[in-house]
Amino acid sequence: MVLGGFFQSRLSKRNVWGHVFEHSSLHPTEEAMEKMKFTYDVLGEKCYLRLVELGQTDSLKPLAKKVTTGFIDDGALCGRQDLYALLQRHASSDTILQDLWTNINDVPAWVDWDQIARGQDCFYRYGGACLIGLAYQSLLAGMGIWMRQGETQDYIALWRYIAYLTGTPTETFETPEKAKRMMEMMLALEMRPSPTSRILASNVISCLQDQPPAFPSRSFIEANARWLNGNELSDELGIGRPSLYYRLLVIGQCLILMTLVYLNRSFAYLDKRKIDTLRHVFWRLVVESKIGLGQEALFEFKHLPDLDKTTVLEGAPTRSEIFARRERRNLFALSFAAIGLVGLWMFALNGRVFKFWNSGWFVT
Repeated sequence: MVLGGFFQSRLSKRNVWGHVFEHSSLHPTEEAMEKMKFTYDVLGEKCYLRLVELGQTDSLKPLAKKVTTGFIDDGALCGRQDLYALLQRHASSDTILQDLWTNINDVPAWVDWDQIARGQDCFYRYGGACLIGLAYQSLLAGMGIWMRQGETQDYIALWRYIAYLTGTPTETFETPEKAKRMMEMMLALEMRPSPTSRILASNVISCLQDQPPAFPSRSFIEANARWLNGNELSDELGIGRPSLYYRLLVIGQCLILMTLVYLNRSFAYLDKRKIDTLRHVFWRLVVESKIGLGQEALFEFKHLPDLDKTTVLEGAPTRSEIFARRERRNLFALSFAAIGLVGLWMFALNGRVFKFWNSGWFVT
């Protein structure tokens, strides 16, 4: 029985791009995952088309000239009709719009506003690691940084509510365990790099290279990508293999982030000050700064795909020297940590030698 259970456990383990997990019957099936590709927010689409129709006859500014089945023709929009104002104005008189209005204004019974607020704090508490992980498509664990159990529950609850507001199924976010199983299956079934993936990976690195606010070198970005995603996936994506120097810089960066995160979250005053600071800094950086939007977004969120355009490999910009200071900072952090570890090792070793000497073993 013991051996049978052992071999069954071994057989149920899956290794996907270096991530090993225990596959069980609780994981979504491949058929269920495939079906999700063809599902979408039906109510949202119905309401959008209904609002376009109302915009044609609304007493205020017209919204569109014509509507085609399922799609809005390019050039059909005329003016800047406020869809939300239309929804608010006609929600009580239109059954379809009333359903959407009720959904977005009713709060589900499982929403705990205190927990939602704690989930928002989690993002700012781990803001630096979150942004680096987002840039290179990894998890906080790739930074050696582990959230506490309560923080994980709060953060998943935040995204469950966001999923509800955006018309996304919320079942996946009911528990951290469910969310993890969904991510594992997405990694197993969807992460299949193609030749185009290699081009996109190279272009993303070129876009991030020597850009504010960090001005990272290409080799440093590649070292980050390999550290967070593993060599197997990085090789498949054609990501360069940087020298040992840049890999050590990444370790130094992780040590800095670990020290700041664990130190700040251990003291309530420091934790609150960091969260408040990053709220302000991120807003200034993303919305108000010249390297961000420059102002609150006024553009229409509309994507017009060009099927005749293909992605080509872009050239990399020349390396900037601005990053040298940050390289020295990471190298200093690594050196400091190494010296500290050697010191602790020597201290422990001396203690053992002292005890061994005083034990009387050498006494004849």
